[in-house]
Amino acid sequence: MLREGDIWVCRHDQLSKTILQRYLSNAFSDQYRYELAGFMCRILNAISDGGIGKEIAADFIWAVLNPQVEAEASAGGERQQQSRFINSEDGLPTPANRYQVFKKASEVFPAHALIISHFGKYLSEAERKFGEADGYLMRTYELEPGNEALPHMIGKRFFDELREVLDRNPPRNRTEPVQEQIYALAKQAHDWFAKSRERNLSSEFGYTTAIQVNIRLIRDELQRMGILSVAASPQAVASDRIVALLSEADNLVADGQCYIEPREGSRRVFSQARDMLHQLRGDLNTAIQCFRQHVLAARGVSKALAQIQLARLLHERGEMNFARGERGKAGNDFKEGADELFDAMQDPALKFKNIKLWFDCARNLPSWRRTDFLGRIHQLHE
Repeated sequence: MLREGDIWVCRHDQLSKTILQRYLSNAFSDQYRYELAGFMCRILNAISDGGIGKEIAADFIWAVLNPQVEAEASAGGERQQQSRFINSEDGLPTPANRYQVFKKASEVFPAHALIISHFGKYLSEAERKFGEADGYLMRTYELEPGNEALPHMIGKRFFDELREVLDRNPPRNRTEPVQEQIYALAKQAHDWFAKSRERNLSSEFGYTTAIQVNIRLIRDELQRMGILSVAASPQAVASDRIVALLSEADNLVADGQCYIEPREGSRRVFSQARDMLHQLRGDLNTAIQCFRQHVLAARGVSKALAQIQLARLLHERGEMNFARGERGKAGNDFKEGADELFDAMQDPALKFKNIKLWFDCARNLPSWRRTDFLGRIHQLHE
């Protein structure tokens, strides 16, 4: 019992901790933490031998391991999930202890999707054992192929390995096989994040973590070019590789703004990722000038991607000018954006993703009539 203000309240967590300290180490110190793993494994062995009420026991063990109780967003834009038993200052003290408990729990409950998947997640994030993590994550995917959280978890596993490879191999000393591995890991991560969005269009994490992948790759590309920031060399933002990465990330931002519920709690982490992307892009006016030059110099798909990115920036600046009452400048930006985008969308592969952006530019032009819109849409359809 503890006194809080004018009342006495029961603190079960402190009582439980005190009982564990006494039972496991016979002392009120942190020594008991080093006995927790063995204690939990003895409980798991008893459950395994009993064979009765195993489903209830599985839910009890999952409640102990569950990292969802306290879910926060870090400054990096990712959800930080902590289980008190696994990660806190009064829980398991070493990685070996955590592995021991997760391993035993997965053996006792080999068909419990939450325990198995979070063991895979732990192996990827904390231990960097990616091959072993695959076994548990994919086993869970076979157990529950319709689970909407699993594709994001698997995509995050590939992102974890991608960051590991990037950190171990600086861009200027990187071999061709390593660079191919980076491309493959990024593609696998994006493929799984796309599956995550297919299952839940309104979850911000299917967009946010995918944007984080491209932010990490853009920073790596800048390092490869020997540039510390876009501000130091604005023309770098219009290189072919960065144009493609920015275009993909901006498409994710646009989709997220359409489908994620417009509530602060729903968009907090997503908004952080979007702002980080805009910081990488640098000053808006300078970026527009760089992309104009890139459009003039580029050909084929490279030119089309640059036109799309230029149209996106022009639309953003047009809306800012319109809000300030500078309608003439806004109209010029909207017209240039619509023209560039219409030209890029002559490539059939680029029509579907970008027709909304074209419409957002063109609808702000006072000279356009309904018949003009219909005529252009028919042209695109053909």
